[in-house]
Amino acid sequence: MVYFWGLFLLESLVTFTMFGIDKKRAIKHQWRIPEKVLLTLAFFSGGIGSFLGQRFFHHKTRKWYFQGMNLLGFLALVIICFINYS
Repeated sequence: MVYFWGLFLLESLVTFTMFGIDKKRAIKHQWRIPEKVLLTLAFFSGGIGSFLGQRFFHHKTRKWYFQGMNLLGFLALVIICFINYS
Protein backbone atom coordinates (compact mmCIF):
# COMPACT_ATOMS: atom_id res chain seq x y z
CA MET A 1 0.00 0.00 0.00
CA VAL A 2 2.94 2.32 0.63
CA TYR A 3 3.92 1.97 -3.03
CA PHE A 4 0.42 2.98 -4.09
CA TRP A 5 0.54 6.22 -2.10
CA GLY A 6 4.08 6.94 -3.27
CA LEU A 7 3.02 6.48 -6.89
CA PHE A 8 -0.07 8.60 -6.28
CA LEU A 9 2.02 11.45 -4.85
CA LEU A 10 4.49 11.22 -7.74
CA GLU A 11 1.66 11.32 -10.31
CA SER A 12 0.10 14.30 -8.54
CA LEU A 13 3.41 16.13 -8.53
CA VAL A 14 3.96 15.41 -12.25
CA THR A 15 0.44 16.62 -13.07
CA PHE A 16 0.88 19.78 -11.02
CA THR A 17 4.19 20.46 -12.77
CA MET A 18 2.73 19.86 -16.23
CA PHE A 19 0.00 22.43 -15.58
CA GLY A 20 2.68 24.93 -14.58
CA ILE A 21 4.73 24.20 -17.71
CA ASP A 22 1.67 24.54 -19.94
CA LYS A 23 0.71 27.85 -18.33
CA LYS A 24 4.24 29.21 -18.80
CA ARG A 25 4.21 28.14 -22.45
CA ALA A 26 0.79 29.71 -22.95
CA ILE A 27 2.04 33.05 -21.68
CA LYS A 28 5.07 32.91 -24.00
CA HIS A 29 2.94 31.76 -27.00
CA GLN A 30 5.01 28.60 -27.38
CA TRP A 31 4.08 25.03 -28.24
CA ARG A 32 1.58 23.75 -25.66
CA ILE A 33 0.94 20.44 -23.98
CA PRO A 34 -2.14 18.85 -25.62
CA GLU A 35 -5.31 18.98 -23.53
CA LYS A 36 -5.79 15.23 -23.86
CA VAL A 37 -2.44 14.71 -22.09
CA LEU A 38 -3.47 17.05 -19.29
CA LEU A 39 -6.86 15.35 -18.98
CA THR A 40 -5.26 11.91 -18.81
CA LEU A 41 -2.86 13.10 -16.14
CA ALA A 42 -5.77 14.66 -14.24
CA PHE A 43 -7.58 11.33 -14.15
CA PHE A 44 -4.59 9.24 -13.11
CA SER A 45 -3.44 11.66 -10.43
CA GLY A 46 -6.81 11.35 -8.76
CA GLY A 47 -7.63 14.91 -9.74
CA ILE A 48 -5.57 16.26 -6.85
CA GLY A 49 -2.50 17.39 -8.82
CA SER A 50 -4.72 18.80 -11.55
CA PHE A 51 -6.99 20.65 -9.14
CA LEU A 52 -4.04 22.18 -7.28
CA GLY A 53 -2.29 23.06 -10.56
CA GLN A 54 -5.41 24.76 -11.88
CA ARG A 55 -5.82 26.82 -8.74
CA PHE A 56 -2.15 27.67 -8.20
CA PHE A 57 -1.37 28.60 -11.82
CA HIS A 58 -4.90 29.88 -12.68
CA HIS A 59 -4.86 27.60 -15.72
CA LYS A 60 -7.73 25.74 -17.42
CA THR A 61 -10.15 26.81 -14.69
CA ARG A 62 -12.94 27.73 -17.11
CA LYS A 63 -12.89 24.40 -18.95
CA TRP A 64 -15.78 22.34 -17.56
CA TYR A 65 -14.32 19.04 -18.75
CA PHE A 66 -11.22 19.55 -16.61
CA GLN A 67 -13.46 19.97 -13.57
CA GLY A 68 -15.31 16.79 -14.55
CA MET A 69 -12.07 14.86 -14.97
CA ASN A 70 -10.87 16.06 -11.57
CA LEU A 71 -14.09 14.75 -10.07
CA LEU A 72 -13.83 11.41 -11.90
CA GLY A 73 -10.21 11.00 -10.85
CA PHE A 74 -11.08 11.76 -7.23
CA LEU A 75 -14.01 9.34 -7.35
CA ALA A 76 -11.77 6.59 -8.76
CA LEU A 77 -9.28 7.22 -5.95
CA VAL A 78 -12.04 6.97 -3.33
CA ILE A 79 -13.29 3.69 -4.85
CA ILE A 80 -9.77 2.23 -4.89
CA CYS A 81 -9.27 3.19 -1.24
CA PHE A 82 -12.68 1.79 -0.29
CA ILE A 83 -11.98 -1.55 -2.01
CA ASN A 84 -8.48 -1.76 -0.60
CA TYR A 85 -9.41 -0.92 3.01
CA SER A 86 -12.62 -2.96 3.28
